[in-house]
Amino acid sequence: MITLLHGADFHLGITRYGHPTARGTNSRLDDFAATLARFVDVGIDRKVDLLVLAGDTFDTRHERPEERQVLASALVRARAAGIPVVIVEGNHDGRRVVGDAESSSLRWLQTLTGSDEGLVVITKPGLVPVWAVRGKPIRIVGLPYPHKRSLDLVLADYAPGDRVVEAGRRLDYAIRSMAEEAHVDGIPTLFVGHLTVGGATTGTERVMRFEDDVAIGSDALDGFDYAALGHLHKQQRVSDKAAYAGAPEYIDFGEEGDPKGFLLVTMEAGEKPEVHGVASGVRVAKTVMAAEVRPHRTMIVSPEVLLSEEGGRKWVLTSGLDDLAGAMVRLRVMPHGPVRSEGIAFLQSKVREAGASFVKTEVVKAEVAPTERPEVDRDLDPMEATRRHLGAKKVPPDQIEAAMAVAGQLLAATQ
Repeated sequence: MITLLHGADFHLGITRYGHPTARGTNSRLDDFAATLARFVDVGIDRKVDLLVLAGDTFDTRHERPEERQVLASALVRARAAGIPVVIVEGNHDGRRVVGDAESSSLRWLQTLTGSDEGLVVITKPGLVPVWAVRGKPIRIVGLPYPHKRSLDLVLADYAPGDRVVEAGRRLDYAIRSMAEEAHVDGIPTLFVGHLTVGGATTGTERVMRFEDDVAIGSDALDGFDYAALGHLHKQQRVSDKAAYAGAPEYIDFGEEGDPKGFLLVTMEAGEKPEVHGVASGVRVAKTVMAAEVRPHRTMIVSPEVLLSEEGGRKWVLTSGLDDLAGAMVRLRVMPHGPVRSEGIAFLQSKVREAGASFVKTEVVKAEVAPTERPEVDRDLDPMEATRRHLGAKKVPPDQIEAAMAVAGQLLAATQ
């Protein structure tokens, strides 16, 4: 029996909604660094046999020294606790040249695996040799993000729209084959991959073109005892044996309200795994934790709660200022008329005074009903076309008649 802690999509280096810190970094880097530290803390506290990072550990393929330092610190702490770590390449921290594994941005980290038996970095699909974690054997199959473009040459005979479907079919077959190859009686098999499983939900408003992702069916993973997945930011089970850990921090407001955390997994050869969620902000015994995951809050500001006095144009937000300490706040202003810039500034200042670390404002325009168009055609008499047009514009009948009299006079003068 092996116990592992499954995390994914830490996106170290993301700066969205952050601000510069006194140390010259970005506040969001500090947030994600604290979450990665909590990931290791939970692993130590739960005495797990293995830590799994299922892709997009970094937010870009050009991570900065401070981002590398954050990961290195986490790995050092895991090693000191005797917990091995598996990391797979994602689409964000993957290859600089599509289809060329030698261009992986994680190669610098992969070189450490030769001198550190407690670290495996997967930049190519395939099997990891039988590995002992805390003296227990395990078979691991790794799959970095399968970029569709890496298969374009192989699938050149297929129409562009069919390539991604055929690529998914071939990937499905390859995964099933690797599961069979990895199978050894009595030894649990673990799949670690960064990819899309058909039917899963994204949970994000970020521009992610999943129609171009190479997707597989969840049953392709049934040959493993557990499949630790990354790529989709919403924590979810996709089958009895496969799950996405989800992003452990809020990436944007599209994830607002989603549970954030890691997955604690107990797996055994030939048995259904036990999978339990662990919140990213959990406080563990004997450890002083950093602040919990920074929440995202959307506040709807409508005329019912947004008041204005004609004299000094004083704007008042009358509700919704509770529990904003440290939060990322999106103000959605839904006015009935024009909104003055000083009113927006006042709203933002009130939210910041309530403790928000970031405020994003969206002024949502009221929906405008489509204009009714009269039924006309080119053969219609000009006078009748004019009458229908005025009627569609809801002009009062007496005004229509007066306008028609004038239009008749003008028409007669031009003939």
